[in-house]
Amino acid sequence: MYQLPGNNIPNRLVREGVGGWQLNAITTFESGSPTTVWNSYTSSFDYMGDVPNQSCDGNLARKARTFTRQFNTDCYTEPPPDPATGIALSRGNERRNSLVNPGISNWDVSLNKDFTLFSESQRLQFRAESFNTFNHTQWSSINTYDDRQINSASQFGYVTGAHPGRHMQLALKFIF
Repeated sequence: MYQLPGNNIPNRLVREGVGGWQLNAITTFESGSPTTVWNSYTSSFDYMGDVPNQSCDGNLARKARTFTRQFNTDCYTEPPPDPATGIALSRGNERRNSLVNPGISNWDVSLNKDFTLFSESQRLQFRAESFNTFNHTQWSSINTYDDRQINSASQFGYVTGAHPGRHMQLALKFIF
């Protein structure tokens, strides 16, 4: 919270209009949560679902990520199935939480002022608030279900959601 200067202006009308404003900011910077690649269409021999084989680190550098390629999907392959049953003979070697979801970099800002009315006990408070002030697109999750073998239009590795865009609101409150 920062109190903007202007309370020492001699002219009362100008002081009431310009002085006494408060600027508030809340910033949030978070790395993404860990996530794991899964296969949702076949079962392994223990019926716990397939975990793929991982041949390299699937995390891409921030500059290399795109909307349709948030991680290196080429690093993940399915364990070979039993020809007779179609069930994988073993679980893959991917370790749990080997990928990282997108993070957050967010700024929420507000500007407010109390105007004294007829007495010290009566005030009018004005607030202007902005959430995600800079309207920075922030992805919330990625598709980690590998269905490439059965779905020709698979969105494996795509961004699947986003946090809300900028929201702004104004408020006026009479305090007595």
